[in-house]
This record gives sequence, structure tokens and C-alpha cells, in this order.
Amino acid sequence: MATIYSQSDLDALDRALGLGATEVRYADRTVVYRSVAEMLKTRRFIASQIGITQQPRQGAAEFHKEVGYWGYGIDPYYFY
Repeated sequence: MATIYSQSDLDALDRALGLGATEVRYADRTVVYRSVAEMLKTRRFIASQIGITQQPRQGAAEFHKEVGYWGYGIDPYYFY
């Protein structure tokens, strides 16, 4: 079964998401999305249709008041 979506459609959607725009111009049409959530849902759908699986995300350092910066128990105001 052939798909009607391509990598260029996904790239156009990614560019619009990166710019904060809700209007995406594809090859022969322009689509105005109602929200970023709708755009992300469409992005997941297009990616699944062209066979791209989502890679697991890398963790980032977070601040938790109980633990301190990056989990080391360091008081953030100690250095000031």
C-alpha cells in the first residue's frame, strides 16, 4: 500500500513547529492547524505512515528541591 505522505511533508511540519507557526505549506496545499497539539498528533501520524519510529529521548538534568541540583544535594545558593 502506497502512502500519500513523504519525508518532505514531515520536514515542512517540523519547520513550522520550530517556528511556532500553525500554518504549513505542503507541495500542493496549505493547512492551518488549530493547535500545536494537533500538529504533534499529525506529525506522529505522518511519521508512522512513512515508517519512522520515535527514538527514545535522552534525559536532562532537573532540579528537585528535596535533592538539589542534578541530584547531588548541592544547595543552589551555596555559590553566591
